[in-house]
Amino acid sequence: MKAELAPVLMVELHASTFVKRDEDLIRTFAPVKVFRFRRRKGPGILWDLLRLKVFLLRNIWQSSLIYVWFADFHAVLPALFARLTGRKCVVVIGGVDAAYLPEYKYGTKTRLPGRLSLWLTVRLAHRLFAVSHFTLNQLQRNVSACAAAKAVVVHNCYTPEAIVVPQPQNRSLVLCVAMAHSRNTIYIKGVDVFMKAASLLPELSFKVVGLSGEALAEAKRMAAPNVNLTGPVSFDELKQIYLRTRVICQFSRQESFGIALLEALAFGCVPVIANRCGPAEVFAGSGVPAIDQYEPGQAASAIRAALQMTGAQLSDIQQRVLPRFDCAKRQRRLREEIELLLSK
Repeated sequence: MKAELAPVLMVELHASTFVKRDEDLIRTFAPVKVFRFRRRKGPGILWDLLRLKVFLLRNIWQSSLIYVWFADFHAVLPALFARLTGRKCVVVIGGVDAAYLPEYKYGTKTRLPGRLSLWLTVRLAHRLFAVSHFTLNQLQRNVSACAAAKAVVVHNCYTPEAIVVPQPQNRSLVLCVAMAHSRNTIYIKGVDVFMKAASLLPELSFKVVGLSGEALAEAKRMAAPNVNLTGPVSFDELKQIYLRTRVICQFSRQESFGIALLEALAFGCVPVIANRCGPAEVFAGSGVPAIDQYEPGQAASAIRAALQMTGAQLSDIQQRVLPRFDCAKRQRRLREEIELLLSK
């Protein structure tokens, strides 16, 4: 059995499930010390950056590697400290850092401080882990070929507690899960296409989960009478919604992976996707309905096709897709790539 690695320092800006999942996966083969930001915007960030500097000064000497999710302002100090002390730094490219949609003001590089932070981070980091080939391609196109050259794809993951045997006849809801607060995110997540498709299918019940702030106000403005809007919910509440759902839609104009689709699939929901982003990679060859254009008529037709799928067809999709992205595979890839980097 290989010897345990020296401690890994993790710097976490987002309290996201996928970030915490990586923390747990890395703990299976190395000790982990975590620094968590308390703020993501405002003057308080300066205090958090000072706390981060102290954390790095205290802990970097006993560490083997620094591991950061997303290439933004919070990743610059860790990457710089790694270079100055001879340690290694891995930055996970999660999607928004590789994206560039200026018309929606989406992407780290749409902000001048973000552009500078991204430029510094990808040059100082020793290795970049892209969560999908789609994200790697975005990194090459929107950031630089040099950044893409030091990147590898380590797919994101989801391991269901159990796989629900589909029973389509007991379900009727058409669902969209979109964690969105700003108005622009409505369009990034394709909620507008979902809403317009709902207006073409008045006999069906539609639901959007995860909206708040400006996003919720914008969604209320465009919602058809058959659309129910719900704010962010706990995962336990979301599971109960999945169990009432027949079809889950994700018409994102930018999406690096699509974990919510895998969650819903495990609970017996038929995914409907856009053929342009990360979910197209995740569901390639599975036979799920997909749209090629962000057009309401196409979306409505894809939803109708999903409603016609049998339990046996959905079960086949579950068996094709879910094992490919099991977290045991990400854990092995993380260990392999980290050990390879530390051996150089």
